[in-house]
Amino acid sequence: MKPAAFSYHQPKNIQDLLVMLDQYPGTKMIAGGQSLAPMMNMRMAHIEQLIDLDLLSELSGIKAASSQVVIGAMTRHHAVANSAILQQQCPLLAAAAKTIGHYVIRQRGTIGGSLCHADPAAQMPLIALTLNAQFHVKSLGQERTIAAADFFQGAMTTALQENEFLYAISYPCFSHQTAWAFELFNRRHGDYAIVSVALAVEYDASHLIRNIRIGLNGVADFAKDYSADCEAFLHQPYSEQWVAELTQHLMSKFAPFDEERISASYRLDLSKSLITSAFQRAHRRFLKEEA
Repeated sequence: MKPAAFSYHQPKNIQDLLVMLDQYPGTKMIAGGQSLAPMMNMRMAHIEQLIDLDLLSELSGIKAASSQVVIGAMTRHHAVANSAILQQQCPLLAAAAKTIGHYVIRQRGTIGGSLCHADPAAQMPLIALTLNAQFHVKSLGQERTIAAADFFQGAMTTALQENEFLYAISYPCFSHQTAWAFELFNRRHGDYAIVSVALAVEYDASHLIRNIRIGLNGVADFAKDYSADCEAFLHQPYSEQWVAELTQHLMSKFAPFDEERISASYRLDLSKSLITSAFQRAHRRFLKEEA
């Protein structure tokens, strides 16, 4: 059987892209190429129509807008990690971006590419779910916004339609009373984490815990937001006992999976340690004891 012909397209602007997506159903888009290119090389992805987004500079950039930070989908991980705007307004996102792969990957990989790829161990889907990011997508003649909880439908699966593309993502700005931490454990630098924890804790004027946003990778089949499970622990002061009780409560919600080299019990032990460490680090940041 003769293989299908391969076609490569490189739109010059967003309108070009919209027309191509409408003209070529089932096409794949490549941004930084750090996920799709290896899959193509290993014959794990068979693509007939490929659209290269590299020329679309209008899809890059980071800007503060009211109570949100808006990031273009083609913004490289390196730019996210080193953005002065994000380090001030949404430091959890910048910190997570610094842990992605190696320098070359961060230079080429894009935030939109990572989110649309929806790898279950990746940092960007975890942060988006934890902070309830909003995804702004377009098709020819239509535009819509999708909450992170609705955008991700499972591993490698999103709510994007065939003729749509993600053009920007918005994240809430942190208040001056919000502390944060990003903790992960991997066996080698640059590897995907076995377990990772994203945390943002907001305090009130009396130093009571007003709000908690927490998400984890590695304790379910996809990144998951556990913020709602923390409601019974709000409006209380920080203490080691409080952290221990909250951690134990969260662990009862996890459903880790066994693998040949990584057991479910090992993932649970890691999650306990990393959650505790995340709350301790966030509290030190709130007390200005840690940058």
